[in-house]
Amino acid sequence: MIKNRKNQAFTLSELLVVVAIVGILVAISIPVFASQREKARRAVDMDTARKIKSALVLAYNNEEIQVPKTTSSNGYGTWVMLCNGTTEYAPQAYRDNGKTVKGMWCGANKGVTVHGHTVDHDWTYNKDVENILKAYGLDAVALRTHSNGDKNGWDWIIIEVGYNEKGEFISRMYSGYKNQNGAAGQEKNPSNLEKMLYKTAS
Repeated sequence: MIKNRKNQAFTLSELLVVVAIVGILVAISIPVFASQREKARRAVDMDTARKIKSALVLAYNNEEIQVPKTTSSNGYGTWVMLCNGTTEYAPQAYRDNGKTVKGMWCGANKGVTVHGHTVDHDWTYNKDVENILKAYGLDAVALRTHSNGDKNGWDWIIIEVGYNEKGEFISRMYSGYKNQNGAAGQEKNPSNLEKMLYKTAS
């Protein structure tokens, strides 16, 4: 005879099976959600970098930034560095030079003129560059990176306008990790940001 279980409760073993299945599903889904969240963070960083690059290039074209043509082993010009919140995540060079960073650093090499002011030191925070970002609609206070710094991400991004080590005028965006120096031209391989930008463009 078939027993009617309409009024019977689940047995302990049945409940344990259900709990185990739910646990497996959660364990599978967490890495997927984390991966998608990191992809979204990188997408935000890429969009921010593009906007900063556009602002710097427009400022150069409008002669708000004047970069004398010169050559340097590390490049020469104006840049914005974004990192994940604090100096700890900035390139090593910023820590070596005793700089305090809260998400963003605006810089220009000695001899570059920004808004009529000629820079006299490479490692002075450049308020004129920050004002250019603000003028082009960027919230300078909130600018930073969001990637968690995993093997496909980054701790910092640098956006620069100027001359590379060959004396060629460039606008470049590249990324790296906190143990890297951050100077353009020192890394032989494309950064993770450059790889992602290439995939997006192709």
